Amino acid sequence: MSKLSVIKELRARTDLGLYELSRIYDECSGGLDRCLKLIRSRGVEVAKKKSQRDASHSRLFTYNHLDRIAVIVEISCENDFALRGEVIQELGDETCFQVVGTSAETVELLFQQPYVRKPEILFEEVVNLAQMKINERVVISRFVRIGIGEE
Repeated sequence: MSKLSVIKELRARTDLGLYELSRIYDECSGGLDRCLKLIRSRGVEVAKKKSQRDASHSRLFTYNHLDRIAVIVEISCENDFALRGEVIQELGDETCFQVVGTSAETVELLFQQPYVRKPEILFEEVVNLAQMKINERVVISRFVRIGIGEE
């Protein structure tokens, strides 16, 4: 694959900036799989660096699945501007969907579940990628899942 086609594919999969993707491509000497591995490892590094920052601004996201399961998710960020952005909106929607699709009872367990849309990656990687996109700490603070007939 050419550099352009690899970067286009990476952009479609990760939504990272073109400059960052070009740097990653050059650092990996090409190859889609190598670039994806580097992006994942950088996501973990970014998450570790940002874990000490204060994420004091929160927003609630809700989802109702076929009038049988309701989910409320609280996501926190470093500032309210990031909370109103498209990346956090998408993460909120995906987190709600993830909670509906798994049996996780805690945030820690939710992170270790395979991502319902792409089972080959963990949900933790989805959150790390969101942190990379906005360059801020993002925390899934808590969630509640209520289902008809569930205890």
